[in-house]
Amino acid sequence: MRRVLAGIRGWVELAALLLALQIVVIIFVVTTTADLRFGAIAAAIGLFFLARSLIAGKIRRARRKRGLCIPCGYDLAGNVSGICPECGAKVG
Repeated sequence: MRRVLAGIRGWVELAALLLALQIVVIIFVVTTTADLRFGAIAAAIGLFFLARSLIAGKIRRARRKRGLCIPCGYDLAGNVSGICPECGAKVG
């Protein structure tokens, strides 16, 4: 399951990056003013990091809901120690 989520996350991050780059290219083609071009680059970078943080939040919520370790995705069913045996993160 961990590999599946990591794979999905990688593809979604790539899609977010491509969307941001498309926005930059469209604004570069449409505008000729340098100020707008710099604004487009800043907006694209902001959109990329916004999409990335939303995706990371969604993955964290899904892992928490399924009873998995949030950083690594290890199944914590039956774990009473409060520490993930896979990555050593505190649980709970």
